[in-house]
Amino acid sequence: MVNSKKAFELFLKVSKILNKNKITPCLYGSLLCYKIAGFPKSVGDIDFIIPKQFLQKRFNFFKDLIEKFGYKQDPNHIHEFAKDKKTLSFESFENIEKISKRKIKKKKFEARNNYYYLISVRDLLQIYKMGLKRKWRKIKYLKKDSEKIAVLEKHLEHDKI
Repeated sequence: MVNSKKAFELFLKVSKILNKNKITPCLYGSLLCYKIAGFPKSVGDIDFIIPKQFLQKRFNFFKDLIEKFGYKQDPNHIHEFAKDKKTLSFESFENIEKISKRKIKKKKFEARNNYYYLISVRDLLQIYKMGLKRKWRKIKYLKKDSEKIAVLEKHLEHDKI
């Protein structure tokens, strides 16, 4: 587990490397939940959404890029890379939309000359809800995902007031 503030700093560092190679990542998962609602205080990995081409046709280029940053590919999870107990996990927009069964809306942000996207609270909430319909995810992450769903739903309710 990595402190969420430190994890976001790492997200920005990786984003800078990706930006230099014409890739604008999108943050999602637990770290986005933290950015939205301040929960959780630590994350198990940093989740990125990137264009599908970098996870398919241009994967060797992408893999070399991440490995030059000192991360090693997880032999059991092709789109995950680890270094010093920190894991970077990559997924495509197309797969996230398939999982969530909706078109994902993203908004571009800038921090310290790094460009990245964030998805909406509603989209993140839908990703977690649909993810729990997958048996393996429910078995492994039911408690954690349920907590995030509750926090995100509360955040949405608060925004309506």
